[in-house]
Amino acid sequence: MPRDLDRLLAAALDAARRAGAEIMAVYGADFAVRRKDDASPVTLADERAEAIILEALAAVAPEIPVIAEEQAEIHGLPPRRPSSSGSSTRSTAPRSSSTATASLR
Repeated sequence: MPRDLDRLLAAALDAARRAGAEIMAVYGADFAVRRKDDASPVTLADERAEAIILEALAAVAPEIPVIAEEQAEIHGLPPRRPSSSGSSTRSTAPRSSSTATASLR
């Protein structure tokens, strides 16, 4: 496995574990369930876990775009930008101060 891929995998696994711990912490107490515009549920656990994962991925691979459910609901999809191959890709520019846009494919 290429070194960069090893680094990305390690960061993703660490982020998933930390996000899981945060989810369990929220679910271990009383928590509110809100409804999004499409009537699907969202909790503080969803938002915190997503923020942990996005931050970790952006730190190790800021050039890889991510589209994340809660962030897209709030900020929409990132704008398209031309890639080096001439096709359109999503921008990796941060959409908010607390999380950045990045994605695994």
